[in-house]
Amino acid sequence: MLLVKHNDNSWGLPGGLLEPGESVEESIRREFLEELEINIGKCSIITFFPVSAFIKSYELFLTTSFS
Repeated sequence: MLLVKHNDNSWGLPGGLLEPGESVEESIRREFLEELEINIGKCSIITFFPVSAFIKSYELFLTTSFS
């Protein structure tokens, strides 16, 4: 599990919002590069957790390669 240290010194999971036309896998790759400077290889969605009646959800994924 990777955590991100935010500007207010709190810790959280890396993530963000999908850009228009972007797949979940593309979003995962972009967010990890932006927030952690990590390039990830192929990733697979394991499960997803809806958070509320709104559009927000969390996806749990697995990757076996990164640099």
